[in-house]
Amino acid sequence: MRTVFHIIPNLIVGGAQSYLKTLIDGAVRWNHRILILEDRVGAEWEGYSMDLIGVSQLMRLCKGSSLLNAPFHFHWYPPFRFEIPECKRAKSIVTIQENEHCLIRNADTYVTSTSAGRQYVPSHSKGLVIKPASDPQRWGNRFLKREKGCLVRHSTLYPHKLSEDIMRNICSYDFSRYRWRIIGVGDLDYQLHLQRRYLLTDRITLGGSADICAELNRAWLYVYHTPSKGEHYGLCFQEALACGIPVVTNDQIGAVEQVRQGETGFICSNYSEMKTKVDALYSDDSLYHALLNNLRNHHLKKQWNAFLTAYEQLWDC
Repeated sequence: MRTVFHIIPNLIVGGAQSYLKTLIDGAVRWNHRILILEDRVGAEWEGYSMDLIGVSQLMRLCKGSSLLNAPFHFHWYPPFRFEIPECKRAKSIVTIQENEHCLIRNADTYVTSTSAGRQYVPSHSKGLVIKPASDPQRWGNRFLKREKGCLVRHSTLYPHKLSEDIMRNICSYDFSRYRWRIIGVGDLDYQLHLQRRYLLTDRITLGGSADICAELNRAWLYVYHTPSKGEHYGLCFQEALACGIPVVTNDQIGAVEQVRQGETGFICSNYSEMKTKVDALYSDDSLYHALLNNLRNHHLKKQWNAFLTAYEQLWDC
């Protein structure tokens, strides 16, 4: 069994970490060795093999003759910086996880999740689009009865993901109709701030990530306010659609490649338009049920297989 080395700053919950975990769990024909630069590991990584290293040690591994033919896969998000030595260039891959210019230089291939993301690939470098995927064994439509008016979103709970502007808009919804379920984990101090600042009650509740699939299957509508710079891809949309729940969002990057406008959800221009669309769906059961019916046959398996195959081919090169 061949080995691929994954380099990531830490294994605290986040989009890059979820992406890596999905990839490792799916690509079972490979031995995965994880190298982290910070001693920060979430509980969900218990049982996975990993090594804590420094930047100078990473450079020595890149230059080591015994590993020259082993693929090194960097999972990049800011502020991580690294210059891959020329001897390792041919066997280096970088997956860009944020809408910012990549600070890892001299890799052979840079992977982005959308065609728009290619602008963040370093100049004079090779860019490749691989659409992320979610494990169809975990995410799926259970065809449960949905609670009308239950609005749900899930993401990491950090200020740049769930900002004050977003929270103020959430609080402006009509609570005689709606209740919000905000799912995720992240900065504990920020979660406490949200609870104090917005007096979270039974109309706005925070939940953990123990069984997000079940929550998405019970909720009525997936309403996702996008942070200011947008989602690089937004696995959250893919997971929601897989669970059969229509999506309303203002995301203009990742969502446009996943949500079929007017068929599986609505992509709006701003928060105000999102609120108007939610109200329209609440008042028009036939429109809402049309979206549900369009999602009955939404499957992940084809994209899941393509995702794993694309990475295995890169590691094999």
